[in-house]
Amino acid sequence: MRKIVSIVFICSVMLLAGCSKKDVKQEGAVNKSDNTLSAAGTGDKDKNFKIQYASPRMVYKIEEADLDNNGKDEYIVFSIANDTLNKTAHQFYKFDMMEVFVKDSVNNSYKKIATDTVDFSNEYWIMNLEKDKSKQIIIKTDMGGNDAVNSRGMYVFNFVSDKINLVKYFDTGNPEVKDVNADGDKEILVSDSFFGILPEASAIYSTSEIYKYYDGKLNQSNKEFKNYFLGKASDALAEYNKVKDRINKGEKIKTSEYLLYKKTAEIILAYSAAEDYSLITKFWSDDNTFLQKNLEDDEYQDLKKFISKLPPIANTI
Repeated sequence: MRKIVSIVFICSVMLLAGCSKKDVKQEGAVNKSDNTLSAAGTGDKDKNFKIQYASPRMVYKIEEADLDNNGKDEYIVFSIANDTLNKTAHQFYKFDMMEVFVKDSVNNSYKKIATDTVDFSNEYWIMNLEKDKSKQIIIKTDMGGNDAVNSRGMYVFNFVSDKINLVKYFDTGNPEVKDVNADGDKEILVSDSFFGILPEASAIYSTSEIYKYYDGKLNQSNKEFKNYFLGKASDALAEYNKVKDRINKGEKIKTSEYLLYKKTAEIILAYSAAEDYSLITKFWSDDNTFLQKNLEDDEYQDLKKFISKLPPIANTI
């Protein structure tokens, strides 16, 4: 974590009586128009919490949240270096730094416990990935460009024992937060792009990994969510069979559409993400004659080469 030391801040606190608890938005991302940015900021619940930056740094947003469920709010400040050099890049991102402050009950003041550079950040959420547990700070990044999967990433932070920890950083994959199996716990879904012999504009995008948050860590858990991927495979197989029926009825599909190639690849990608390689082997064995006959040779060889590199399948086809 890189530290930024050129920040000037003023932080003074006086407890306010009769303040009501502020509910932090946990599902929708928060955005703020650049024309409201200011070099100074004040707490919403506690007006005596103040922060002041030296130009060109500006406050993007101040959030109050009880990150560790101890009944006391922490302050999370998002800010941006709003200088001329960064004006062009700002169309992609809204803030580039996060600071967290906690209450020092002894001195009746706030102290800064973390300063983290979060380059190219565009959205954030403060939410429970584990139901009824502490909250995480989730920040979505955007480096710009038309390919969301290869330009959008995510920071995930947690707060433990007065320390902010970076749990995981995804530089790409367009990560999304979703409760996959509706059990109240949220997972992070990461996508990947498959090109093969396809032109860039025709790339296949699919969920390749699911991460589950537990005990302060994010662990890849594809096997636990196998049914999610098998559902995607089932949908892909249904579309593949429609194309197969059209071809078997004598319809000529334009080679430039790569339709059969793409539908076949979608099935393989879903089974691969489910880590059920036996289903890939069965599908390839059952449909090999049809595929070899109806795919272009470079398409067929590319898919064969791709699945032959999967460790459990290598040297079996």
